[in-house]
Amino acid sequence: MNQRLKAQQLLLVSLLAGMLLIYPVLSIANVPRRVGGIPALYAYVFGGWVVLIALSAWLVERYYRNALRNEDE
Repeated sequence: MNQRLKAQQLLLVSLLAGMLLIYPVLSIANVPRRVGGIPALYAYVFGGWVVLIALSAWLVERYYRNALRNEDE
């Protein structure tokens, strides 16, 4: 994977984060319900945050694993 592709993938994750956290989308989860005892809005924000962090970590780890493999060859 080259540097440009990595940058594009991380930009896509950033855009996804922005789209998940704008007001119109947040208002969908702003309902008087609870998910596992946690207000739905908090569960949505925390769950989205966890997914975005995991996706970013996976992309960066995959990039560095490939870079180390290519360096050894």
